[in-house]
Amino acid sequence: MKPTITLVLIALALPTAAWSQTRVYDSRGKSLGYETTDSRGNITIMDDRGKVTGRTFTDSQGTTTIYDARGNNVGRFSTPPQKSK
Repeated sequence: MKPTITLVLIALALPTAAWSQTRVYDSRGKSLGYETTDSRGNITIMDDRGKVTGRTFTDSQGTTTIYDARGNNVGRFSTPPQKSK
């Protein structure tokens, strides 16, 4: 069973033009909530009631850290640089 990621919502403090919002669905088409992306590419995940369930932060080196609602670090990954063609 995958743990639910929960986080504190900071996106409410941002102007609405600074982030975009996308609805998230499960494989049966049921809405799970929303994810918002701010102008820096950081993602906040919320359920249908607006409760934050996860957050990511990507640093300048391309390492993304995943946090739960309490701000606990629950994971980290890096994307290798893209090779030019």
